[in-house]
Amino acid sequence: MTEPLSYFDYAASTPVDPAVIAQMQVALADLYANVSSNHSAAQPVRQAEQLAREQVASLVGAVAESILWTSGATESNNLAIFGVCDFYRRRGNHLICSATEHSSVLTPMRQLEKDGYELTVLTPDSEGLVQPEQLQEALREETILVSIHHANNETGVLQDIPALAERLRGTSTLLHVDAAQSAGKTAISVDELGCDLLSLSAHKMYGPKGIGALYIRRKPRVQLTPLFYGGGQQQALRPGTLPTHQIIGFGRAADIANQQMVSEQEQLWQFHRALLAGINSFQLNGHSHQRLPGIINLSHTDSQYDPVKELTSFALANGAACNSSQPGPSHVLRAMGRDASNAAHALRISFGRFTTKDEIHRLGTALSQL
Repeated sequence: MTEPLSYFDYAASTPVDPAVIAQMQVALADLYANVSSNHSAAQPVRQAEQLAREQVASLVGAVAESILWTSGATESNNLAIFGVCDFYRRRGNHLICSATEHSSVLTPMRQLEKDGYELTVLTPDSEGLVQPEQLQEALREETILVSIHHANNETGVLQDIPALAERLRGTSTLLHVDAAQSAGKTAISVDELGCDLLSLSAHKMYGPKGIGALYIRRKPRVQLTPLFYGGGQQQALRPGTLPTHQIIGFGRAADIANQQMVSEQEQLWQFHRALLAGINSFQLNGHSHQRLPGIINLSHTDSQYDPVKELTSFALANGAACNSSQPGPSHVLRAMGRDASNAAHALRISFGRFTTKDEIHRLGTALSQL
């Protein structure tokens, strides 16, 4: 009898929470008016959209007015990077990011480099961490933007954003943080992080695909040039009719995450420890405890061995789903010093809210036999 497929690719996309689906179904059925319309039918839509904005803002310790809706973290990252560079181009032309950023940060940065900006890419240590001293050494008077992810999507390693932000204090350099992977899974306060811009994605926290947000600091205000133009929605910074059912789903997902974060973290750490116990043929990639508990990245002692091909009863990955069209060694692991073979055959295991103890046990048993 074929075993049922167990889903262990939460870092690529989480299942949508049933409560989120229910909320979106109501929105699709009843809240169909355009949120920008002036008639009474739009009033409950505006109220629902505002509630969702408050829910997402609350998740990251921000005010609702600082949240801008986007189509996802890729758009948020692009708007933050291109928007800052265009608006502040007279201030300087130097950018900084890390070598382990998501492609939606690295690719825009490389494009700007082609357009004449100077780019410094920071190499992390072997555990995936960027040190504050590295950032300090890379800073220049003409540095206008630093973009560093909060949690890495392949390893789960958490950067010490407050320590990095401290090195920018007293400068005019803005800090953008890609929090797509960490939001809803670990406590976030934009003030404690010290960031100016923060990218979010609903489908990484049990919400729908196609909706994200960008936090934009208001005091002192961060200015951005829009990526595209149209109507005056969202202060003309991100025009277009708002997809209210997706926004409402995002808000509900953020609210659930806020309520369940502590208990879920405890459960995920238990699963994390259970999976690593008894595994002798693998080494953990990334810092052992400065990380999210729901992402484990492993390399087999035989660097030519690809465990994904053996574990066919489990939905697993070698790396980021967004890079699957460009197969090859993980740029994240290569930046951490892993050789090409190890980086190509690493195993990413990611789990979450709906993962069961039985699934963890089955995967742990399978891993111990490889």
